[in-house]
Amino acid sequence: MTTLDDEGEERLVFHAKGAPLELLERCTHVLRDGGDAVLDEAGRRRIHAAFDDLAGRGMRVLGFADRAAEPGAEIADRGWAESRLTFLGLVAMEDPLRPEVPAAVARCHGAGIRIIVVTGDHGLTAAAIARQAGIVRNAPTILTEAEIEALPQAELDRVLHETGELIVARSTPETKLHLPGAPGTA
Repeated sequence: MTTLDDEGEERLVFHAKGAPLELLERCTHVLRDGGDAVLDEAGRRRIHAAFDDLAGRGMRVLGFADRAAEPGAEIADRGWAESRLTFLGLVAMEDPLRPEVPAAVARCHGAGIRIIVVTGDHGLTAAAIARQAGIVRNAPTILTEAEIEALPQAELDRVLHETGELIVARSTPETKLHLPGAPGTA
């Protein structure tokens, strides 16, 4: 999400927030010691590692960036507005499981019900939460919405039926429309 904000004294700024790794791709600079510095590969790796650490602990992570806008600027072209950004930082939020979830998952497993996780979260976050809930025990197969949509139907059916622990990450509500072969979906 990007907004164009008037910060007074004729200063316009594009503020962007969203999935950190996708946002990072649009950044050329990073906020460091109160000023902008060129974002080099080492800086990108540090940000990526920080994200991986937080997401791997089941945190939902947002990235933030901004850049000055020219007078009279508009967000008519999102790609242009979300380019040449300065990466500001990460915010991690914990959304703990409700206490009854692990027991409910255990009952499902006991009844022979296979659970497929379909979530908008990043795969690392989804896998950590699925482990906490007892949905997965091993290294699950993690596919994104884009990967699901790219599969031919026969291959999708095979993945849905033959993959033991499956997480579909970075999905939208429309993703469920592509999963008609999943056991337990309608």
